[in-house]
Amino acid sequence: PYAMLLYERFLGRPFAGHRDSVSELVGDVLETAIEGTLHSHGISYRKSKRAERVAGFDQAPDFIIPDEFNPQIVIEAKVTEDDGTARDKVTRVQHLESLAMAGQPAGQAKFDVVACIAGRGFGVRREDMKKLLLATRGKVFTLANLPQLVDCTRLSEFRTRARVAAGNRATSIPTPFRLSLEKPRPEDRYVTRVPVVPLKLAAGAFSDPRHVDDGEWEWAAIDTKRRLRPGMFVAQVVGKSMEPAIPDGAFCLFAAPVEGTRQGKTVLVQLRSTSDPETGERYTVKRYESEKVRDGDSWRHTTITLKPVNPDFESIVLTGEEGHLQVIAELLEVLGVGG
Repeated sequence: PYAMLLYERFLGRPFAGHRDSVSELVGDVLETAIEGTLHSHGISYRKSKRAERVAGFDQAPDFIIPDEFNPQIVIEAKVTEDDGTARDKVTRVQHLESLAMAGQPAGQAKFDVVACIAGRGFGVRREDMKKLLLATRGKVFTLANLPQLVDCTRLSEFRTRARVAAGNRATSIPTPFRLSLEKPRPEDRYVTRVPVVPLKLAAGAFSDPRHVDDGEWEWAAIDTKRRLRPGMFVAQVVGKSMEPAIPDGAFCLFAAPVEGTRQGKTVLVQLRSTSDPETGERYTVKRYESEKVRDGDSWRHTTITLKPVNPDFESIVLTGEEGHLQVIAELLEVLGVGG
């Protein structure tokens, strides 16, 4: 309204500061509501931090489903109280849509883009809302219709909890993920099926870091868009240190050996001089970071840090060369949570 506009101009910067602080609070409420919705349906997701770098994105989306290794859906949570900022945030969503379609056939995006919005800025200009709806193909949600977020998008494909009625309230029950284990025909190996390696029994399978011994394990057909190849395998990850990116008990697809740099990748590691403090096991899945110094004509590791996603857990810090560990494989995607 015109009266409010005059009041804003009269107060100037103090009003703007108050408005911005309220917008941040609303933003927190919106993101918390999105997290609650995803969690209630048992959907694995990765929430990015402010100014975080995520491979494949010049600016990380707010939420990536199921994870940054295999982005299928991204969610942008946007709050604005003025039309100028609204234009900027619509442009950001449009850019994500252009990334999703880059190099893809028409109608076959790499990932879906979903927008969750709040604040009066989006209601000022109809043209901005039109652009937002076109960029997301209609997948725009507010706090009012957020309960329909999962059922009205492809998020329903990643649900591991089924909604059921219990009296006058809705609750959720886990829907376990199960692998179909079988003995494959030779021609099906690494075409439609990969070996399933129990990490507690896996020492012999990883004795050669360039090759995974697949002779004695069971095999499973998996639902993935990736082209399978020798070196890929499925293993179950136990523990909460990588939640929410990797839920406790999740079956994950790995590939060995790790190609290119390990920096910033989530990897399966065999610890030689210590064990994972959470599980007490030698095998652990963590995000790999290292620091190096020049040593003549080569580089030498000074510190290797294995970082969890869950802030409730400490990093595993190893000093010196890589003799303390063996990097076995890179995480490709989370397939589902076992029952």
